[in-house]
Amino acid sequence: MQIRLPPEISAKLAAMPESGMGYQIISVKMKNGHVFDRVVIVQSEVVTNVDGRDRVPFDPRDIATFELTHDRSGMVH
Repeated sequence: MQIRLPPEISAKLAAMPESGMGYQIISVKMKNGHVFDRVVIVQSEVVTNVDGRDRVPFDPRDIATFELTHDRSGMVH
């Protein structure tokens, strides 16, 4: 399942380095304080994976902050 990020987050990610060809790995903090690590973003705008889960467990509109981490640890290849 793929989910699009809000345009303001996509614009910030587009100005940041990639973790690999065409993708970035970030950590997001939600407005309720919950943190999701190893969030894979393709082309700075589409959430394609969250820590190996089958679905994206959050609404991107509820992201308070994010950090580019490049953290591939524990991810299924």
